[in-house]
Amino acid sequence: MTSVFFILSLVSAALTYNVHRPIARPPAARVIGFFAGWLWGEAAPWVIGAHVVAVLGFALGGAISGGLGLLGLITMAVSAAVLTNTYLDSGRAAIIFDRALKDGLGERFEEEIRSEARSKFESGIRWEPIALPFRTKHPDVECIKDIQFGREKGVDLKLDILRHRSAPRSAPVLLQIHGGGWVVGYKENQALPLMNRLASLGWVCVNVDYRLSPHATFPEHLIDCKSAIAWIKDNIDRYGGNPDFIVATGGSAGGHLASLVGLTGNAPEYQPGFEKVDTRVQGCVPIYGIFDLANRHGFHDATQLPEFIAEKVMKGSYDEIPEVYHASSPLDRVHEDAPAFFIIHGDTDTLAPVDDARVFTESLRRKSKQPVLYAELPGAQHAFEVFHSLRSQAAVDAVERFAEHVYSAYLATGVTKGTAKRAAKDATKAAPKKKAAAKKAGKKAETKPKSAAKLGGAKKAKPSAKAKKSAAKTNDADSRVVHLPASKSESGKSKPQAAKAGRVKAKTATTKRKAPAKAAPKAAAKRASKPKKS
Repeated sequence: MTSVFFILSLVSAALTYNVHRPIARPPAARVIGFFAGWLWGEAAPWVIGAHVVAVLGFALGGAISGGLGLLGLITMAVSAAVLTNTYLDSGRAAIIFDRALKDGLGERFEEEIRSEARSKFESGIRWEPIALPFRTKHPDVECIKDIQFGREKGVDLKLDILRHRSAPRSAPVLLQIHGGGWVVGYKENQALPLMNRLASLGWVCVNVDYRLSPHATFPEHLIDCKSAIAWIKDNIDRYGGNPDFIVATGGSAGGHLASLVGLTGNAPEYQPGFEKVDTRVQGCVPIYGIFDLANRHGFHDATQLPEFIAEKVMKGSYDEIPEVYHASSPLDRVHEDAPAFFIIHGDTDTLAPVDDARVFTESLRRKSKQPVLYAELPGAQHAFEVFHSLRSQAAVDAVERFAEHVYSAYLATGVTKGTAKRAAKDATKAAPKKKAAAKKAGKKAETKPKSAAKLGGAKKAKPSAKAKKSAAKTNDADSRVVHLPASKSESGKSKPQAAKAGRVKAKTATTKRKAPAKAAPKAAAKRASKPKKS
């Protein structure tokens, strides 16, 4: 038992060392170095707890005795102490993120964020989620799963929607693209801390799948992601999202695809069959992404990424199809109209070299008109934000602030365009109805004179003496209203229309004046027929 305990202590020491100096040689061992360093480092509180339980168990079993047992105990204690210090040191990520935000957006950037969101920001260490690192669900968030947005080459393309249970309206949208080297992975298990956090704040988060290699050949992965954006444009308003505002994010291969989504907005070659859909996004957050598939700087090991990509993803080497490699590299797609970027990378990443991110950031900063933020985290391994940890928590806080700042800027300048566009669309739809209503109203107006004429044709009562006197006054007034000015009158009638109206009034006045004359002879005759009194 003592020897087993000693061997266990050596394994602990090796894994702790791997957190600081991940295995890099041979290249095939990089994956082992990544998994060991990632889990051992980011889940350190649980690992340290396991150390305590192991020591107590072996001690109760009498295994910690003699020189070998004591050496094992010291080794375990040192490993636990180093790991504790390393984990607490990872909390400095919050300081690095804060500096990146202020360098990219301004020292007082938080004051430019809408107050509704700013009041909900969290800061500092929250130990409850860290104590349960793999519990990613949020009580205020609902998930609508497996909505099919397309089907390509026998593959059903599906997405999940995470949103607040209150069902928000016109909320900003986050598009999450999973990683996995373009060959594995699925939407359910990545970026859940980030999506649940944003959804709890009122965002609508869309988590998408895409075709994987070797079944898919690039750029089919990108086309599927853009197809998801086309679906968002047409449907997300039914789920409470604003189709005019999207921030794209993803890690590893998802970071590569999110970057291309941000840099190839409306590129017709990646939108077959939906070329006219506006696939631009307003922000982009690639996390430990791949930015140069051509490997022009040699950052990727010659026996690692290039051969893998050539065989599985591109179905051809760089020498055979160099134009495809360059077209598929975010480094080659940089331009001045790129959306705001926040690039996040760890300096001990064994799968995606940090130098790749540095070169991409500098290239983007030279050309883009929008803010380009960069945060490089010391000691951070690949996939560091997949579950709750100090680094993950700091990353979620930073991305939340970046996304909200971009959205607040959009509300101040861009939402008017989107609202006007939708209003114009609604007006276009309503135009036929308004035209029909106006036509109907015009017909009613035309029928009114006819009705009046019918009423005028009814049997007339004999006017009294008082009515005769009033009619005479009215007729005298009507006879004076005949000529109108050459310009439009107050009623809006032009000269010909006014003249016609004058003639109608004159004719009416004449008729009214003749009426008493017809009645007078009858009355005189009646009076004449009566015998005179003597």
